[in-house]
Amino acid sequence: MKRFLSAVLCLTLLLVLAAPLCAFAAGPGWYEVNSSDPYGYCYLYLEPSDSSRNLGRYDNGTRVYVQNYNGGKEGKYNYCRVQTMDGKTGYMHDYALTPVPYASSSSPSSSSSSDYFDSARAYDLYVVSSDDPVGYCYLYSQPSDRDEISRNLGRYDNGAYVYVLEYYGGRDGNFNYCRVQTMDGKTGYMHDYALTPYADVVDANVYVVSSSDPYGYCYLYSMASDRNELGSQNLGRYDNGTRVYVLEYWGGQDGSYNYCRVKTMDGKFGYMHDYALRKVW
Repeated sequence: MKRFLSAVLCLTLLLVLAAPLCAFAAGPGWYEVNSSDPYGYCYLYLEPSDSSRNLGRYDNGTRVYVQNYNGGKEGKYNYCRVQTMDGKTGYMHDYALTPVPYASSSSPSSSSSSDYFDSARAYDLYVVSSDDPVGYCYLYSQPSDRDEISRNLGRYDNGAYVYVLEYYGGRDGNFNYCRVQTMDGKTGYMHDYALTPYADVVDANVYVVSSSDPYGYCYLYSMASDRNELGSQNLGRYDNGTRVYVLEYWGGQDGSYNYCRVKTMDGKFGYMHDYALRKVW
């Protein structure tokens, strides 16, 4: 009887301890590719299906950010919607991903506990959204943009994703800086005013260009019209697969065409045909 009670107690304890781990594993956050494939990799797909377009191979140990753990299902396979470090968004098999409970802000081999952050708090996804007329911001090696203090690590255009490791990462004069990790793997500092939380961007409705035009693209116009005689200017061509933020779906109408008012990833504002856009999230 004692053995039976002890076994029941142990089983109950295991279930209690496993519950939070399971809850974490099924949520958004920082994960690592850990496929059982003999060669150690998995693929990123455009849709939650192996029959969709293959967007690339990712080896074991590669980190990805899971946006939606239950992103889709095909047969017996579950797919997670993920964002990769090279800026792609797509779907991976859930069995090929392992949650990273703690992630290093710099070197994975660092042994200092102060270098580690809870991934649920540290890796907050933000989008570069600078009000600079050209639409970009810089990444600095220190929380300063002064050459004598800091080094410029690169330019990041509006629409680029970064993970904010520490929102109040430093201050220089009137400017506050966030300590961030970029999609190309760099760690540094950006002005806080140039970053918008990813959740706020999602609220703006993310769409992807999916035109039925034989060449696969659509144009951005300065007005809800594609007619030059009305003063509408062509602001650029955007190929299928390009993401845009729809600010107003019924942005205007010209004849039989409806237009959406959008903001593009390169920071432009304008209008696109609604039929050329497909909602992503």
